[in-house]
Amino acid sequence: MNYPADNNTSSNKQSARAFPENLIQPFTWLIMLCTLSLSTMAEVYKWVDEDGQIHYGDKPGNQNSKVINIKENRAASQADIQRESRRQRLLEVMTEERQNKQTEKAEASKLAKTKAMNCDHTRKQLVTIENSSYLMEKTADPITLKFSPI
Repeated sequence: MNYPADNNTSSNKQSARAFPENLIQPFTWLIMLCTLSLSTMAEVYKWVDEDGQIHYGDKPGNQNSKVINIKENRAASQADIQRESRRQRLLEVMTEERQNKQTEKAEASKLAKTKAMNCDHTRKQLVTIENSSYLMEKTADPITLKFSPI
């Protein structure tokens, strides 16, 4: 038996495939964030039951339920301000230490390269000296050269 809904499922599958897969996850997060923000804006109800007890809830408890406004305490205490100040100073010190370590590491790397180049140059000179039969020494007079046997 062929139902009309069966004909639509193939077109629904095609339209679902047309939606880019790389947008599914961000779209899901957007829906979740909107849902969370709506739940934070929910109203709070207050009512008194038959026994005289006061109740609070997100749904009205009886006919006498009243919506109440809850004010958030946004004023930061002195302790919060000091804590944030200490946290900020610690962050600055850690950032400065990290930068100093990076600078020291770069300088050490540069010094190691310079030492390696000097060692290579000195090794080459040593090989040249070991393979020569005479050494030439520079004197104060550029015309006169002094040779000495090895």
